[in-house]
Amino acid sequence: STCVSPTIISPAGVTTLSGCAGQNIQLSVSVISPPPLIYNWYFNDQLFFTSSIPGISINIPTVSGTYRCTIYNNCGSVTSPPFNITSLPVNISKPIIARDKNNLVVTNAEKGVSYEWWYNGLEETGETDVKHNAPLITGTYQVKASSQCASEVFSEPKKIINMVKVITLTTEEIIIKNHCPN
Repeated sequence: STCVSPTIISPAGVTTLSGCAGQNIQLSVSVISPPPLIYNWYFNDQLFFTSSIPGISINIPTVSGTYRCTIYNNCGSVTSPPFNITSLPVNISKPIIARDKNNLVVTNAEKGVSYEWWYNGLEETGETDVKHNAPLITGTYQVKASSQCASEVFSEPKKIINMVKVITLTTEEIIIKNHCPN
């Protein structure tokens, strides 16, 4: 009889998942192979679980990373494509905004967090980047941070006052400046 190494049926390629840190998710592989089979599961290239069944339930860690499974039989082994897991924050820091030339920017932006800009208590449609891109006008700005795993958090209000330089000229100065010699 011919000895045959395991062959992976699924997943066929990279699997990308995201979820809240602490949430349970299922990872599994399907193979064609004569028994017995051993499944070694790795997180960021470190062995963390060995089993004789093809799936595991994991608790999403607070750091994102890559899972793989290497399946062994008496004739060889095969390693699955990666399961890339993105851990979304369950706590969001209060956004801090600062002026950056003619823009406002969130100085402590976090991965997995969405930002919405507000002007004088109203949401600004389309302003959803960590950088406020619309021209700044006099008023009060705030940014709302949110993620699918955490409560919304607003920044402290940031007042913007645009100064206009006023130049006062006397009638005599205007006449002198507009005088053209013959």
